[in-house]
Amino acid sequence: MAEGAPWPTLDLADGSVVPAMGIQASDGDRARRAVAELAAMVRARGEAAEV
Repeated sequence: MAEGAPWPTLDLADGSVVPAMGIQASDGDRARRAVAELAAMVRARGEAAEV
């Protein structure tokens, strides 16, 4: 999650950006754990190749 951002965003392979508003930065440690879990899931399912 970007510093000061209210929620994380997902940068998709097609160039679009999707906000993950279900994770709120104001939730502190809970939000950090959720972002870590989301990142692990993206890595496990596969990331798009860098272009």
